[in-house]
Amino acid sequence: ISVALPLHTALETATIVIFASVFIVCWNAFDSVRKKNSVILAVAFLCTAIFGFFHAITFQGMPGFLSATDMHKSLSFWLLSRYIIGTTLLGLALKFQGAHISTNKALGILVSGLTFTTITSLAIFLTPEVIPLTFLEGHGQTAFKINSEIILVALNVLTAVLLYRQTNDIEPEYTVTHIQIERRYLFLASCLTAMSEVYFSLYSDTKEIFVLIGHVFQLLAALAIYRSMV
Repeated sequence: ISVALPLHTALETATIVIFASVFIVCWNAFDSVRKKNSVILAVAFLCTAIFGFFHAITFQGMPGFLSATDMHKSLSFWLLSRYIIGTTLLGLALKFQGAHISTNKALGILVSGLTFTTITSLAIFLTPEVIPLTFLEGHGQTAFKINSEIILVALNVLTAVLLYRQTNDIEPEYTVTHIQIERRYLFLASCLTAMSEVYFSLYSDTKEIFVLIGHVFQLLAALAIYRSMV
């Protein structure tokens, strides 16, 4: 597809904006009475938005990032962002009810998340070999990258199953003083994310239609996550 790069950039940009919005909503809604799960969700998606930005700007073909090594950096950021989303949603599915958390502890989680993101990003930019090779020129994705996507599919399917079983549960402590996260939209997000990872395991060239289809599913999943709390 001749316009694959600008379409990829547009879809990534939209997703990044939505993930940043998830952080803003989770962090600022009823900030004097935060719950631990909403704080973790907020920080996780802020870190995901940052990794997503680095993934977008280092994608092969972007100005200054033209080699297969640059694509390896881009896919490394990609995998990090996907595993943050997958493990965060799985954690919510396993323990949906969060305890109250103080502002200082919430700030501690935020600082820890940003510190991890900064250190990891610097490591990928300066020493990309710290992560097993994800892309080879003329070959495409490596076995490590494809297997990582398969694991992500399984992770999101497991999360979707757990959330589906909880979709009819009634909140035991419903109150307007806390942000309410709806399981049915997180279930939908997990399904859409699993579908996106399937397509991301299929391409051998960055301009293939599978890449764009996967990003469309990713954008829809981001919208579902945002809708789960507003």
